[in-house]
Amino acid sequence: TDDNIVCDTSGGAFSVWLPGSPETGRVYTIILETAGNTLTIQGNGKNIDGASTGELDVAGDAVQLVFNGTQWNLK
Repeated sequence: TDDNIVCDTSGGAFSVWLPGSPETGRVYTIILETAGNTLTIQGNGKNIDGASTGELDVAGDAVQLVFNGTQWNLK
């Protein structure tokens, strides 16, 4: 139920999994607060702008995603 997901990869790379059955119009903001390793965003069966995953690897990077009923789009 969180809208903002703040991540810290200084201890190692990991993945954030988006919901497998999201509501149309659902928005998430994923923020890489502290980097050091790659944060992978998993679409969980739904594409993210045409790809199955996305990545953040620079501290302060953020992405806002909205589900359009078929896939996650950058907002």
